[in-house]
Amino acid sequence: RCAAFESLRWARVGGEIVAALELRVGDEQPWVRAHTACCLAKHGNGSPRVREALREGRHSDDDRIREKCAEALGVLGDECGGSLADVLAALDDPSPKVVVQALASLVRLGPSGAAAVSRLLDLLDHKEPEVRRGVIYALRAMGPVAAPAAPALLHLLDRDADAFSQAAMTLASIGEAGRAAIPKVMRRLRDDPDLVPHVAIDALA
Repeated sequence: RCAAFESLRWARVGGEIVAALELRVGDEQPWVRAHTACCLAKHGNGSPRVREALREGRHSDDDRIREKCAEALGVLGDECGGSLADVLAALDDPSPKVVVQALASLVRLGPSGAAAVSRLLDLLDHKEPEVRRGVIYALRAMGPVAAPAAPALLHLLDRDADAFSQAAMTLASIGEAGRAAIPKVMRRLRDDPDLVPHVAIDALA
């Protein structure tokens, strides 16, 4: 049954299937409600019942269900109401996979996720590299509204060699607040033969 729900998430479905899924949002089984809501969200259904089921799913004991619900809430977009608040809540999940999915949702929200910047700064020190990368991508998607993160990203250029290229590109997307990165990028481009040149050049541009 889980595989069937997963296939429906990515398939093109007609009105009859959507109607059938809507009936299952109220199923007595919590995992059925969560999977059904994720399917409907993928197809643009952000009804109150769907959102309620997704929020309920975020508190599931199953990491996979919480991960899918975090993704679905981001897919719906903030214009459906309350999405950013839901995604922010998912950033506190104990599972790194759920946090990464919440960060991917912030990438989709882009500049409308500006309220998350202060929380993202805390996650720049997360023990999981995948989470730290997700934070950098989310900040980049926000563009200039992520300017308050510029000092932390500048510090990252000095202490995290693996994240240098992505942090530099994110500072470039921030704009004026990221200009202080130019001397650091120039120095790294000159001194580090392993740095991919086009990444540094793109950031400088």
